Amino acid sequence: MGSAAFERNGICRLPFHPHKAENRHAAPPDHAANIMPRLDHVGIATENTDRVLEVLRDLLGESCYLSETLERDGIHISFVSSGTAQLELLEALDETSPVARFLRKGGSGLHHLAFEVEDIDDMYRRAQEAGYEPIDRAPRPGAGGKTIFFLYPGQTSNILIEFCTRAESCLEPVKGSLPEGVQRVFLASGSPTKTPCLYVTASSAHSLDPHRLARRLAPGRVCMAAHIETGAFPDITALIDILGAQSVHLLAQGLPVKTVLHTAKTDSRIHAVILTDPGPDEFENLQNIPKGLLLITADNEAGFRAATALRARHSAVSIVAVSDPRLRMALIEQHLEIQSGPA
Repeated sequence: MGSAAFERNGICRLPFHPHKAENRHAAPPDHAANIMPRLDHVGIATENTDRVLEVLRDLLGESCYLSETLERDGIHISFVSSGTAQLELLEALDETSPVARFLRKGGSGLHHLAFEVEDIDDMYRRAQEAGYEPIDRAPRPGAGGKTIFFLYPGQTSNILIEFCTRAESCLEPVKGSLPEGVQRVFLASGSPTKTPCLYVTASSAHSLDPHRLARRLAPGRVCMAAHIETGAFPDITALIDILGAQSVHLLAQGLPVKTVLHTAKTDSRIHAVILTDPGPDEFENLQNIPKGLLLITADNEAGFRAATALRARHSAVSIVAVSDPRLRMALIEQHLEIQSGPA
């Protein structure tokens, strides 16, 4: 998990603050999020998109899940899911396109690296303050509903760098009848080649922001978020029916652990389970812990005691103590990639 992580009693602990472990509770979540951009996609310029897609399909089993034409930029873009980042295949529409000039100069290959940030305007300002000159006069609309800007590659060792942020929300409300105890359900579309994620959270829980989580996971995979009434015992199987997937990853927060693990045992469509912040006594009498379970607890003494109790009974369970919501989302994304099979 990197040099900032350490272990105690077999439990990985990730400091909240990315710079000083002793100050890990000092930084608010939004600050931690803004200083930790992640690789969103790799842009590849090509004269023959179909050929590149054929190679990716043969070698990786991945195919294009979305294509888009940007007339103003003179390019056609094909999106391919690739682990925790995406591939953007860029093909010029005509000889005046910037991509056409790139291809004439150096041929097909790496065009740019794009990093996702939470606040695109703040990133634009900080880049200027650091002495870097953006190509764009201001953040502008880009492909896939993102807002973007580029830096001049002459200032970045001839690497074209893009910063981007996704639309405010990629979740759309699911209409129609919902299972008893379910307040509302949202769905974000994504690549059909990756196992979808079902995020079920109790309204009383201090939960991960489902909109940020969906932006993190989609369009790499379909993501459904379900909000449950306080004290309700939701029919998770019925939610999977609404999703309509043959296989799902289940992320549960604030729900009775016994209910979640019983469903995981009886519903063969559930591929991997992630539990966040369970109560300290919820694992006392549980048996048959499912394979691929990841337990995330808060990086405090209460969370650590709950994790230690589980570790004593089930040594094979992966347990991480982390409070930073951005690190939690990165950890969830990584675990889903490790556990993923075909949708």
